[in-house]
Amino acid sequence: MNTRLLSLLPCLGLASACVNTVNIDAEDKTRFSSLAASLPIQGQDNLRLRVKATRVVGSFDQRLDADKLIRIDSSSFTGPDEVSGELDLAYYSVALGGANRANNQFRTETYFGIAQTRFDLNLDNGSSQLRLDDNTVELYLQYALYAPISESLDFGFSWAVSLGRELSGISEIDLLLEFDAAEHLQITGGYRWFDYQYGTDAEDSNLEVDFEGPFLGIRIPF
Repeated sequence: MNTRLLSLLPCLGLASACVNTVNIDAEDKTRFSSLAASLPIQGQDNLRLRVKATRVVGSFDQRLDADKLIRIDSSSFTGPDEVSGELDLAYYSVALGGANRANNQFRTETYFGIAQTRFDLNLDNGSSQLRLDDNTVELYLQYALYAPISESLDFGFSWAVSLGRELSGISEIDLLLEFDAAEHLQITGGYRWFDYQYGTDAEDSNLEVDFEGPFLGIRIPF
């Protein structure tokens, strides 16, 4: 009996390590910037190809309770500890879609395509550092609804989501104003709620990003 118990100790130890591994929770109020350009598809009414890029940088603090750890590859921070982090994240999408306007009032936009998310995460507990950088590729969907305020100004709501391997992906909600500054130039601004999930293997910490704040963007419709 004692021999059997001893043989199970390594498995029990591994299970304990897995249970105690916690996610990296990146929460911050910050600012976003974006740039988008779209081209009409020849021979197709109301169909456009759009390329969009967005970047956000945020910082956060996370407290680790006793027996909890953040693990990246073979390195880790073990609680009790205070960990500070900095995250530089950019995501890009290439999508097909277009706009529809009902009775010159509400306008809807729908785009579907592929997105790539790149990030660089640095963690520091005051005596050592951990770094995680990677990129993920996801399927991408965006839906937006706009209401005109004047001939050159619209108020809108936008929701975007992407999903890739191991359930990695973004969720983004915008409340925004869109201003037609010139024939091929639109300026957008508003407030954004942004989430990003990055899944790893069973032993490492997952990354959960929860950023929000004002954003400013430029759209170039050709």
